[in-house]
Amino acid sequence: MATSYEIRGNNVIQHVDKTGGNCPIVADPWLWIDLISSATWSYHPEGWTLMVAPTGWARAQAGSYAVGAADWNELYSKYRNRGLN
Repeated sequence: MATSYEIRGNNVIQHVDKTGGNCPIVADPWLWIDLISSATWSYHPEGWTLMVAPTGWARAQAGSYAVGAADWNELYSKYRNRGLN
């Protein structure tokens, strides 16, 4: 499917030509690139901390609000049930 982008003010709009495509169409801006390399829970006298290592790609895009929000979503989905046993 053909896709194109348009900038309107502070927004980037993606147009997808759905001709011949099946719905739903997923337009993933991350291209299946992981944003979190690893995360490890550890206990200290002050309490639990989570040490997070972003991937190089995530570091390069660090100024983007969308990447920051996606980082949190990926972190939660991958690491919410690890550690703290």
